[in-house]
Amino acid sequence: MKRLLLLALPLPLLSVPPADQPPEARLLPIAGKPLRGRLLGIRGGKVSFLPEGKKTGTAATLSLEAIEEIDFASPSPAPPAGSFLFLPGGESLPLQGIRPGRKGGLKPLFFGKWLKEVPLEKTAGFQWPKRPGRGLPAVLPGLDPSRRPRGRDILYLVEQKGRKRDILEVAGSIHSLERGGLVFDFAGKEHRVPLWKVAGALLGEPAGKKKEKEQTPPPERPDQAVEFLRGGRLLGRILRGDASGFLFYHPVLGEFRIPWKAVLRLRPSLDRVRPVDSLELLSDRAVPAFDRTWPFAASKNLEGGPIRIHGRYFEKGLVFLPRRTLVFRVPEGFRLFKATLGIEDSGGGKGAALFRVLAGKREVFKKLIRAAGDPVEVRLDLKGARTLTLEADFGPRLDLGDHCAFARARLLRPPAGKEEY
Repeated sequence: MKRLLLLALPLPLLSVPPADQPPEARLLPIAGKPLRGRLLGIRGGKVSFLPEGKKTGTAATLSLEAIEEIDFASPSPAPPAGSFLFLPGGESLPLQGIRPGRKGGLKPLFFGKWLKEVPLEKTAGFQWPKRPGRGLPAVLPGLDPSRRPRGRDILYLVEQKGRKRDILEVAGSIHSLERGGLVFDFAGKEHRVPLWKVAGALLGEPAGKKKEKEQTPPPERPDQAVEFLRGGRLLGRILRGDASGFLFYHPVLGEFRIPWKAVLRLRPSLDRVRPVDSLELLSDRAVPAFDRTWPFAASKNLEGGPIRIHGRYFEKGLVFLPRRTLVFRVPEGFRLFKATLGIEDSGGGKGAALFRVLAGKREVFKKLIRAAGDPVEVRLDLKGARTLTLEADFGPRLDLGDHCAFARARLLRPPAGKEEY
């Protein structure tokens, strides 16, 4: 009887769960208008997608080298918080955990998969507040991978004070991660602390003089990037993808799979994009305020925090006070300028300023932008100009809170055969 009952179970209870649905995406070509649709796959250097509004039919395809970015989420990420692995050059990977490797390095846990071991000398540090709800901060104060100390490491240890937990900074030399804990040298003596007491580490730059440039050519720079919804990004190569995720190659982490639900955007053509703050600055003219000339800020606001416009976070960009004029040299072949313009939130949310953009001596954009209004997306053709000028002038009330942001300001070079916009 039991066998008959088992055989009589309804089929839906034994059915296989449905496959993942293709993610919705916004594709932004270098030359052309944005496109929307469901991403079907990536293979052979091309992305295939079903255009918005179509449920069935022939998929459209685009070459990855013709795309500036592929977005999978409308909100911008917050600055990195939680568990992270930091790599030299500003790269970072959001993690679920860390464990010691067999060779003294660390193995990162990413979406349930342990990645290959990373030697400590190839990391810039890690942040590991495993239980932020129990007294550990989501972001470790002082742990800034862009400001690595020279000749020493900094260890962030959990210090228990009654019911309160605090973070203690210890400067020393980190040797390795082992099963028994983290081994480091402090004041000439070797110490070992269990990993549960380690909240993070900042690996210092090697001491001594910088090495002279070698005659051998440098390794090829990765020209593709993935940015994560939780913050952080990696440079590498997009290999192939399907409806649930894609395979990514990183020079240090190797090949591993990234689910679409972890991704904010892909940047498949980094060699065709130049952030404006990386260009040669030809001229910087500013009008003093109260007998002081305030410096402009790159990739941060004027108070040192992240760039925000109406709460939206931007990792890159320029922020400065009126009246200021910055002139940059335009690299050969780059002729399209894109940016998000607005009044940065640290100014207090009031005021207005006049934004101008010049291609050579030709004015291509001029608009009064108010803090209460929406940020303005610009896409401007420089048409072969050799210089780019960004300017912010006072608004009608001469507000001192006009922190003018040229967020995500960048130049783009079109692929072959797409020179016209």
